[in-house]
Amino acid sequence: LGLIQLTESMAITQILPYAAFVIQDFLGADDDDPTVGYYAGLLSASFPFAQFLTSYHWGALADKVGRRPTLMMGLCGTLFTLIMFGFAVNIPMAIGARLFMWVFQWE
Repeated sequence: LGLIQLTESMAITQILPYAAFVIQDFLGADDDDPTVGYYAGLLSASFPFAQFLTSYHWGALADKVGRRPTLMMGLCGTLFTLIMFGFAVNIPMAIGARLFMWVFQWE
């Protein structure tokens, strides 16, 4: 259970050091472009926002089918969405991957 919690914290914080660089690359923007900060914040905020929307439903599912199958679905989903984020080629795809990631991270 501790390793599962570690994967969640890594999935949350992994984007923070390079979010601005990813957005800057997607936009082809300069260093002083104000839209880079806006989209970097949107990219970072999409992850906890989706958790807010889905955590209750994951808890209800865990009550019905059990904790272990629910955790395994969450881990497999996180793996899939991290790969999806890695292959993102534009801002909507990156934000979509981050939103979809929290669909699977409910702890």
